[in-house]
Amino acid sequence: MKYSRMIILTALLEEMEAILPRVRNLSQSVYLSSPLWKGILCGYKVILRITGIGKVNAALTTQYLIKDYPVSHIYNVGVAGSISPEVKIGDVVIADQVAQCDFDLTVFGYLKGQIPGIVNRFFPTAISRDVVNSIQRVNNGFQIRYGSIVSADQFVQDIEAMVKLGEEFNALAKDMESAAIGHVCYVNKIPFISIRGICDHSGKFAIQEYRKNLKLAISNSTDVLLKLIKNHKNYYND
Repeated sequence: MKYSRMIILTALLEEMEAILPRVRNLSQSVYLSSPLWKGILCGYKVILRITGIGKVNAALTTQYLIKDYPVSHIYNVGVAGSISPEVKIGDVVIADQVAQCDFDLTVFGYLKGQIPGIVNRFFPTAISRDVVNSIQRVNNGFQIRYGSIVSADQFVQDIEAMVKLGEEFNALAKDMESAAIGHVCYVNKIPFISIRGICDHSGKFAIQEYRKNLKLAISNSTDVLLKLIKNHKNYYND
């Protein structure tokens, strides 16, 4: 048995339901009034929790879990909207860094997304381009992208604004949780990985695309999660 214990976080029940059938020795309990699962995934001990939608929910859940369950790594997996013309529905983005794009103190001389007391507006992840390239060679037909993910507490249906946002942050995708989890992991010095399946183009018909492609995006992001965890020992020094 490998002794690394990881936390896997999703925002939605649907995202978690794609992972749970893969977990051996699965047990469920109640933690802070919500379900918490434990088991073995690809030979590693895992703790699984739904954070709920949004940055505050994600940050609170992450910090509580870190406090109560010592772990080696935290994975955040789920769906996001594309904010780059290169990133298509069904693709999966693995973040190299994450930022809170709705945090704006530019009037005081900070970069957009930059939090006072933190030099960089981006929080790093624990994944390298070499890792992504190795996964890309064994994917199931969709593209795996490596680049920045930004987070904000809005579901946006304005493709021009999102393309502008993508250019401003040189980002590929936008979600509502990754940067908050990345911030907490940065403060606690815990390696963090964010994996997002693309379900919409953040445009006028984003909500229709989201509903139509949610299962596809979840399936693809779960597939990448499993590949990364299966090869965890090759990527990290535990």
